[in-house]
Amino acid sequence: MSVWKIRIYELPLENIRLTKCLDINWYSDDKRSIIHEQINKVKHGDYIAIGGSRTVQAVGIIDNASHEDSEIRFINIWKIDNEFKAADNGKVFYNLENDPDAQNKTIEIVNHILQEARMEETFKLLEKCMNLVLTGAPGTGKTFLAWQIASAMTGDPNPMIEENELKKHPHIGFCQFHPSMDYTDFVEGLRPMTLDKEVEQSKVEQSETDKEAKQSKGDKKTKQIGFELRDGIFKEFCRNALKEPKKTFIFIIDEINRGDISKIFGELFFAIDPGYRGIKGRINTQYSNLIEEGDVFKEGFYVPENVYIIGTLNDIDRGVESMDFAIRRRFTWKEITPEYTQDDILKKKITDNGLRKRAKNRMNNLNIAICKDKELGSAFQIGAAYFANLEDYRELAGDIFTKLWTYRIEPLLREYMRGQDNVEKRITGKDEPKNTDPNSDSNNYLSAFNTETDPQQNQQ
Repeated sequence: MSVWKIRIYELPLENIRLTKCLDINWYSDDKRSIIHEQINKVKHGDYIAIGGSRTVQAVGIIDNASHEDSEIRFINIWKIDNEFKAADNGKVFYNLENDPDAQNKTIEIVNHILQEARMEETFKLLEKCMNLVLTGAPGTGKTFLAWQIASAMTGDPNPMIEENELKKHPHIGFCQFHPSMDYTDFVEGLRPMTLDKEVEQSKVEQSETDKEAKQSKGDKKTKQIGFELRDGIFKEFCRNALKEPKKTFIFIIDEINRGDISKIFGELFFAIDPGYRGIKGRINTQYSNLIEEGDVFKEGFYVPENVYIIGTLNDIDRGVESMDFAIRRRFTWKEITPEYTQDDILKKKITDNGLRKRAKNRMNNLNIAICKDKELGSAFQIGAAYFANLEDYRELAGDIFTKLWTYRIEPLLREYMRGQDNVEKRITGKDEPKNTDPNSDSNNYLSAFNTETDPQQNQQ
């Protein structure tokens, strides 16, 4: 990917934003010839900075640039609130590769805008469908994104806020499914309790060596054990949501496919359906006959209309429960690719800008190689979470990326490829001719991981 700068002089920026097209014929002959010299180098998806000779007032993404039609068409153009400086090299249209500050600023702004747009799309999807499952490759930040969505929709849109703080939020609930979890944990069930009443219990006289040898053990005071009906985590959350009907409540279920879904939800399959939210979706739960008079759910449990559910799922995990169609039908599914949360995760975890860029390029090059592997494919890409703690390896001797590869990336790839053919060759390139092109079909994973150039530049 390249980043370009174009001067627009007196041409109204608003006109370009509305038409998403810049007519090169508007420029004088000498300036038009300068643009034509560069226009064939422009690629679909390149970023562009638009402004005066030394400033940038708008950024965008190029759709295509045509020498024959003398125009540059844009996928989108955004006017920015705070313009920034760009070096003036005297040209009307040029590549910003020699102005890294302006180049990086343009990339940062465009990526931020795109991320906000993706988040807004996800918000609308959740608001409309009420139940959303985020699925994707390992480490893509599905749980991280779920917390971001919950934070924003409950009125605290701070992407850098820690999960531990969000877990204290009164309008956000969280649980992680696992094989031992059941209906009593999630909805309701009988739980043991110690009664307040103390009772006298005379222990029977027992024979030790002879039936006739009896010895009184005396009387002891003991607590009496009983059972009481208690709300599970989700029912308690819904009870709290009813107290504030005008507030948005988000319930996050991490690793939703790691539990026995049918056993955990029970008859809630009906109640969580977006078409049956509220009182019209009342159901009798398994212990409804034990619910006391005056309880808001005495006439039946229902999921309030202000409760939204976000699940996270990694469907390439071995040994986890598959989701049956009954639960799949009640959730909307959104795939989270590594690029979706990449910038947010790396920016939060890696403070060194140069190191963050190197990590991003290595990650992208590695994922290109994984996607081209016919035995793996895009579902097995590696997310930014695997790179998030990169700076921690500074405490160990040796190159930090070598440590990351040795301790995290290579073991994961070997687990992915367990039982497959040519594992060593595909991972390390053993017995393979040296190849430094990360876009080559024969490239091994280690070589791709060690490539720090921008993969989009490699494709040009």
